[in-house]
Amino acid sequence: GRASWDEARRVFDRAVAEGELLWRSTSLADAGVAVAAALAGSATLHAQCGEGDAAAADFARAETVLGAVCAAEPGNGKAWYHRAYASFNDGLLRLKSGEAAAGEPLLARAAELVERAATAASPSPDAGALRALALRNRTAALVMLGRDRDAVANIRRLIAAHPRDARLLETACRLLNGLASMEDRGLPAPEMAMWRLDAARALAQRVALAKVPDQMLARRAVEMLRRALQEGAKPATPPDRDPSFAAVRGEVDFPR
Repeated sequence: GRASWDEARRVFDRAVAEGELLWRSTSLADAGVAVAAALAGSATLHAQCGEGDAAAADFARAETVLGAVCAAEPGNGKAWYHRAYASFNDGLLRLKSGEAAAGEPLLARAAELVERAATAASPSPDAGALRALALRNRTAALVMLGRDRDAVANIRRLIAAHPRDARLLETACRLLNGLASMEDRGLPAPEMAMWRLDAARALAQRVALAKVPDQMLARRAVEMLRRALQEGAKPATPPDRDPSFAAVRGEVDFPR
């Protein structure tokens, strides 16, 4: 009910006020991050109440605080991550309210900020997990905008940039395979089959990174590859000569 919303708002307001007081008096990065997290929560609450302007104002305040923290401590991965999180949520809320022109740049920026978080000196959460999170978020946003091809291009770009990031490869595989399975997108079937081929290739690359052979993943990669070919994928390099599939070429069902 309304009383619950009002109580939640009071909690966020108190957290922001106390956090800002601590941050301004000590300049502690953790205090700044806590302020930004509270502001992001407050913004989400405003958005759920239909108060878009108030939500945007809270996200802007969060960006100001985190921008200062990141400038003071460029190696603070946690601050970069929260900055990315705020940018993503701000962009997503704008998309949902029909402000695509304002939302899309914020989502693109969130992906860049996550990369900063992933490569920050310390303390940074697992880089692969961060990149995977950013990729899922960016893909969902682009698909929401009907930009499937841009989503696929972004996934391919990240695979090329981080070919040895196991978590990213697994996420890329799931996303590409899911995109290839979507119906009524108005795109040529052979083109979508190539997306499934890319999914199989990403999974095969993931298999190659495993210290212990993972036959289950290898079989899945081969099944995906065979399905892509059956659906009309036309790879520039035949799979039996594509180095990306080297790790799964020994599977019984590998297409010859």
